[in-house]
Amino acid sequence: MAKPRFGSMFLSLVVAAALLPVALMGVLNPEGLRFVTRADQPNEMRVWIEPAEVITRPGIKVKLTVMGNFESETSLVPEFKGTIKSEGIEATPTEISYKEPFRGAVALGTFYVVAKQAGQFEVKIDEGSVFLSLPNIPVNSAGALIISRK
Repeated sequence: MAKPRFGSMFLSLVVAAALLPVALMGVLNPEGLRFVTRADQPNEMRVWIEPAEVITRPGIKVKLTVMGNFESETSLVPEFKGTIKSEGIEATPTEISYKEPFRGAVALGTFYVVAKQAGQFEVKIDEGSVFLSLPNIPVNSAGALIISRK
């Protein structure tokens, strides 16, 4: 019969010593033990408008682009629909629709704004109006600041 080597026995003890605290934590507090993976991170649809700030004059038409970003290794957004929310400024069209499946950053559409008077105005995609054809995907929207000066 062959004798066990000292090195393999020492290695076994080191492995057991390293795993013992994790095993005890799992037994004593199973809710506290979590292995975080990329799949645990919630998917989120981010929507923003470019440029983020525009300085213009009343009556001048300004073109803005709605951008979107959805990061997921397992799914695509089948389509995007959203309504532009603006107060004190005219936006046309008022709905942005993108009917191509996508993942990553993409230009979802363009629209125009015209300030009727001087002032500061914000335009953004209304988060409550967004339709993605995917369930339980939160939407985070950032607007653009329109500064109209005489």
